[in-house]
Amino acid sequence: MREEASEFLKPFVHRIAMKRRNPDKHPYWDMFWPVSLNQAARELEIEVVRINGGMFTRDDNERRAIEARAAAIRQTLHDRAYPQR
Repeated sequence: MREEASEFLKPFVHRIAMKRRNPDKHPYWDMFWPVSLNQAARELEIEVVRINGGMFTRDDNERRAIEARAAAIRQTLHDRAYPQR
């Protein structure tokens, strides 16, 4: 079983951190980032593996696409939660 898992995980080498600092300073960790990454991966239909606080993709272009889409999703979520008054 361990060998099967190892073989399955070999191509997933490009890591995206599931935690990142909040650009708004408080709270320290960005609470919208993990949700945004998951939603972006689903929308783009990219297969990912989550291990130890990281999301792994098969190639760098997939990683970049997820990060770009997640940034847009994160901004939308942030704007909804904290509307300008």
